[in-house]
Amino acid sequence: MEQFQIGTDLAEIEETHIILKRFDGDRTIDLEPKLILGDDIKVNCFTLPPKNNGSLGSLEYEFVFYKRPPFNQLDLNINYSGLNAYYQRPLTGKDIAEGCRMPDNVLGSYAFYHDTRKGLLNNRADAEKYKCGKAFHLYRPSLIDALGRTSWASLLLNGNHLSIVFDPVWMDNAAYPVVLDPNFGYESFGGSSVGNINFAWGFQATPAGAGTLDSITAYMDRNPGGGSVAAKAAVYKDSDESRIDFSSSAQNIVDAPSWNTFTLNSGSITAVAYRLMVGVVTSGADWYLDFNSGPSPNTSYSGTWDDPHGFSWSSSTDRDVSVYATYTAADGVSVPVMMHHYKQMAKGRIN
Repeated sequence: MEQFQIGTDLAEIEETHIILKRFDGDRTIDLEPKLILGDDIKVNCFTLPPKNNGSLGSLEYEFVFYKRPPFNQLDLNINYSGLNAYYQRPLTGKDIAEGCRMPDNVLGSYAFYHDTRKGLLNNRADAEKYKCGKAFHLYRPSLIDALGRTSWASLLLNGNHLSIVFDPVWMDNAAYPVVLDPNFGYESFGGSSVGNINFAWGFQATPAGAGTLDSITAYMDRNPGGGSVAAKAAVYKDSDESRIDFSSSAQNIVDAPSWNTFTLNSGSITAVAYRLMVGVVTSGADWYLDFNSGPSPNTSYSGTWDDPHGFSWSSSTDRDVSVYATYTAADGVSVPVMMHHYKQMAKGRIN
């Protein structure tokens, strides 16, 4: 079995069978196509370097068809126990109006998240390992013929069965050989983004016990063509919307996508629900996200970290923004909290 190093993680490959390992082997994807290789079909595997800060790189799982195959879809067995797979749906008019952007290879793809690393984690090292819980991203594959012409393939995931569906007319007229290029990204952040001026995003989380807040971390960058961008963070108690903590100084958001950490002021928390917010102070920034099963609430607000705030929540979207946070438990152990799968959007100007 051949091993590929992807960042600090591994992929193991034997003939057409691959095992993708993430979080030091804590979660895996086991994948094998339902076909027999021969002179007409070959498989190549190779790694690609990271595209952004926070990415470990990716594994290209390439199929080469030397003549028209007798099928219009490639079927594979897939096992991803311990991971939740989220289909990346097309953007709606509402998404676009609110500044969402989705790369072509993310449309129709699948984001895989750890199934339990959404609440409390037991140490700071785990916060660095799991971040917002994202393990892999299976991007939408394309077909490329011998003349360089391309066609998108479609992904269909049903339980432990994955199908990659081709356009039969394109396949009939392609110049062979044709390359199919499924790509598994070892990512820690969302594949799409949302960028607006004067917006904040918030999350709800409940710690297991008492402690003091440390920081909130969000994967962000500056809006294309925008001016100087600064952001702040704050924490509110869910029951009465009283402000528990906030970042005293603004964090400058740079052009390159990256994890941005907002230091809090050691506000005291107990085992009740809180809303943790990150918002843009000036100009516009991008928050990175994936779409999950939803739904989640959103709100508009006055634009300041008022105390109490007076949010007005309503039903919202299935956006899963890449953010996590940490606090130090009362026994002195620093505990990361992932705000994940319960998202809230706040709108307004932040002072």
